[in-house]
Amino acid sequence: MGQVYLINSLQYAGYALELSLLVLLLSPKRIRRFPALCAYVAVQLGVDALGRVWVLHHYGYRSSVYFYSYYASDFLLAVAVFLLVCTFFRRACRHHQKVWEFIRPILMWVLLLVIGISVVAVHNNFRHLFTTRYIFEFNQDLYFVCLVLNTVLYLVLQRFKAGSDLSLLVCGLGVQLAGPAAGSAFAALVGKGTILTYLSPICSLAMMAIWMYAITRKQELEHNDDSGAPKSKGTGHRRRISRADLVAPALQLEPVIIGGRSQRIMAAPGNLNAGYLHG
Repeated sequence: MGQVYLINSLQYAGYALELSLLVLLLSPKRIRRFPALCAYVAVQLGVDALGRVWVLHHYGYRSSVYFYSYYASDFLLAVAVFLLVCTFFRRACRHHQKVWEFIRPILMWVLLLVIGISVVAVHNNFRHLFTTRYIFEFNQDLYFVCLVLNTVLYLVLQRFKAGSDLSLLVCGLGVQLAGPAAGSAFAALVGKGTILTYLSPICSLAMMAIWMYAITRKQELEHNDDSGAPKSKGTGHRRRISRADLVAPALQLEPVIIGGRSQRIMAAPGNLNAGYLHG
């Protein structure tokens, strides 16, 4: 009984974080900055928190309808994760067009490869298509592809020295993808799948928390934006100009360093003007 309460608590806490994150993303400023993330969170909330819960309450946990809808929705979420990674790639390469032209066909070929393997796997396992083992492994392979792409994306961000908000979004998605993958590997070695019951909702909570921090934290002054492109010179820090720096060029004064000290005397050619002594 305590295990059931713990699982339900983690599950409803995840729903609350998803809803809170979606409310934050729907603000005009954030929805323009994170449109793909907003769409993904809306899909995940609609599929996971609304669709699955509705089917569960109407048909029951042991019904075939809930069984088919659960794994079909899991496949839909895997495709949504793949599209989200693609949009993150596009945002990271916003100011590196040649890199994006190199990565874009690779992403297309990866998608076609996944579709091709899926068609062959469905054809060869049509009789066992709706067994728990086959569907679980099928969706697990899709998430693994997304995990590899997300890891490559993180390396690209480090190469471009991109902004920290996009890096946090990618790290949060990596937590969500790497946690269940590690749990599945551990379950395959040990022979017990109980760890997946807790690890998946915990990783989902961690991802939502990281994303909430990424979109709500105070933006600091940086020389680079999300894609690592340098900002224009007019938007940087203002340089403080002293009074002597304004007067000296007009009077043709030149700085003279005395004794290696930080103080200096502005001197005209042939005359020293002690009036321009400053620190």
